[in-house]
Amino acid sequence: MRVLVTGASGFVGGWLKQALFAAGHQVLPAPGSHDLDIADGAGVLRLVHTARPDAIAHLAAVSSGAAASSNPASAFRTNVGGTIAVVEACRALDYDPAVLVVSSAQVYASPPGGLPLTELSALGPRTEYGLSKVGAEGAALWGASLGLRVAIARSFNHTGAGQRPDFVVPAMASRLLSAKRHGQTSIPVGHVVVSR
Repeated sequence: MRVLVTGASGFVGGWLKQALFAAGHQVLPAPGSHDLDIADGAGVLRLVHTARPDAIAHLAAVSSGAAASSNPASAFRTNVGGTIAVVEACRALDYDPAVLVVSSAQVYASPPGGLPLTELSALGPRTEYGLSKVGAEGAALWGASLGLRVAIARSFNHTGAGQRPDFVVPAMASRLLSAKRHGQTSIPVGHVVVSR
């Protein structure tokens, strides 16, 4: 299967490419954000028309809550506008590729009875990032209502080798290593009342 991966140069995109290759698929990495504005409908249309994928894994996004909070307009343009561009490009094809839109658990409200969250939990994002992901899901559902084969994955925290150091786990690992090198017995941890 030919799989176009937007956001292929990102953390999750890198791992997805490896998994797709290992499963025997042909991976078509989309250009990075310096070469393709994912919200540029004409550019995305050219990409999809040229690639002619069997499936699209749409990962291109503002993926950091801090980045979305510091520039909400960019987060909405990228996360919602990028998903609209992918949906519109698929509608213009003469065939129907499957589309995976990667969202986030940040779309959920805090459940009244506490954790755990389920896929049936109510939506209620509390951040610009979560709101932008609800908008991306809306764009994906619009595509589905028009007959496209769309799936939405609401991912929880990703972590692993190669993740940027501004995310929680690599930041903590870096602080632990620094503390060990300098003989410190404690590290700053920030907000610790978050549950997943």
